[in-house]
Amino acid sequence: MDFWKCAHQRFAELKKLGYDIKIGREVMNPDFIMGKPTQEETAAHYDWAKENGAVLEYLDKVADGYTGIAATLDTGIDGPVVVFRVDMDALPIYESEESSHFPLQEGFRSVNNEMHAAAMMFTRQSALVLQLS
Repeated sequence: MDFWKCAHQRFAELKKLGYDIKIGREVMNPDFIMGKPTQEETAAHYDWAKENGAVLEYLDKVADGYTGIAATLDTGIDGPVVVFRVDMDALPIYESEESSHFPLQEGFRSVNNEMHAAAMMFTRQSALVLQLS
């Protein structure tokens, strides 16, 4: 469920920076979605996100569980188009609550024990650096 909150935060940041945002079914084809949660699970994720600070403008656009975001920045400069693909998933892997756990020390440990453990992916933190560069 952390994903829903993280995606909403990225949506708000990108919009504030002037990106053109497309969301949900605008950028996702349901025929190619694998492993999508059930409607009951999706409703639970929606409720959790709403109760935990999600951006309502975004949340209403992804209530059906298609949570993709595509952000375009037109700089007005001729040249190639550069695309960055970013995964913001959380896996059902227990995240340590030990005081020595770095994410806990730095204040970004998951609030629901589903951690961002896919280190081989280009992560949301890297995307945030790109959008602010």
